[in-house]
Amino acid sequence: MSGNNNLDLKLNGLILVGGKSSRMGVDKSTLAPQGQKVIYKLYDILKHFCNEVYFSCRASQEQEHHLEGYLKIKDSQENLGPMGGVISALELKSDFAWFVLACDLPNIKALTIERLVKAWQEIIVSNSAVKALSYWNYERNHAEPLCAIYSSRIVDDIKDSLENKKYCLAGLLGKTQGVKFIDLEDTEELSNTNTPEEYLAVTGQNIKEL
Repeated sequence: MSGNNNLDLKLNGLILVGGKSSRMGVDKSTLAPQGQKVIYKLYDILKHFCNEVYFSCRASQEQEHHLEGYLKIKDSQENLGPMGGVISALELKSDFAWFVLACDLPNIKALTIERLVKAWQEIIVSNSAVKALSYWNYERNHAEPLCAIYSSRIVDDIKDSLENKKYCLAGLLGKTQGVKFIDLEDTEELSNTNTPEEYLAVTGQNIKEL
């Protein structure tokens, strides 16, 4: 096994909490549909598979109470969406691959995360040129970039995309050579919640009652 392969088998976790949640009306990283904040559920799952787990946040969030005591990575540039959080982590610790999750995935299961980790481990042993691994949602015909593993080999592609003011991670994964995909078995698991209506549909709870 080459040195590059060994580095890629080192995995950190990144939970993206830096969004402004403007459509939701409240900070999505504080929501707790089953009595536990979703971000803590995601953290507990990722820590079983990752060396360290970080929260990706804006500078203004670093001192927020619900993130106190956790490792954090401040966005090196703000207003770039999830792409900004991903590249900040990759540039900070380029010797790790990063398992990236959105903060608003209340239905995701540990088995879904484990399946992606195992697929990454199998792929990277035989193909050291892989840049990222994502689930592919065949119902919606796109990659699932916010439940994906990224290697530092994709940094140049992200930079090119940012320079061209293209901030869509799903689009980047879909067109970049060296990105691999596995089938997403249950699309509902990766249903995120950007609006009160989506939150109600996914969790059965009215955001106004919380």
